[in-house]
Amino acid sequence: DLVLFYFSGHGYHFDGKNYLIPIKDADMEDETDIPHCAANVQGILDRLMEGNPPYATIMILDCCRPYFIKNASTSSRPQKLALIIGNYDYSDQKNKLTQFVKNVNDLSKLLETIDFQVTSHCNIKENMIGPIQDFCKKIIPNDLVLFYFSGHGYHFDGKNYLIPIKDADMEDETEVPDYAADVQRILDRLIENNLPCVTVMILDCCRPYFIRNPSISGRK
Repeated sequence: DLVLFYFSGHGYHFDGKNYLIPIKDADMEDETDIPHCAANVQGILDRLMEGNPPYATIMILDCCRPYFIKNASTSSRPQKLALIIGNYDYSDQKNKLTQFVKNVNDLSKLLETIDFQVTSHCNIKENMIGPIQDFCKKIIPNDLVLFYFSGHGYHFDGKNYLIPIKDADMEDETEVPDYAADVQRILDRLIENNLPCVTVMILDCCRPYFIRNPSISGRK
């Protein structure tokens, strides 16, 4: 299935995790109450993917964070920033993708027509966090930030990962955390230090992903 999750409302980052806030928030005394009152973003993503992994999962978080920007510089003009990553030329022949390069090119052109500053990368071999870190340096408070990944994804040990193209050396799924990029870590980097006004994360992940020695859970 193609699954889309959209949330519009307040979001909050606390203790390394991201939360979506329900409207009954008057009883929260301080941020330590957040985990008890709000919905954990990673928990939502896990529920969407792990029980019945969809063909593609799109998560759009249109989160308002006015309390974080009260002391932001008023002279800073909000930007529209997009990071587009397309991985399709995988080392293992069974994992090669064909149509994904068109997805990246088409989306990049579309976003540029609506005044996004687009940074795109295709076929990242190993270190996917590096380009993401460089992109995050451009973000200032109040920005509209979009992250799009097209390629293979994998769920292992309660976490979701995006796979770089140099994957032929992975012997089994226990090596996925060493080779791939943790989705929650990416989301944290996009929002925790720079606090954009809106963060959109689109994961156009292809499944199944062939791995030599998957566990039963890895074949979901």
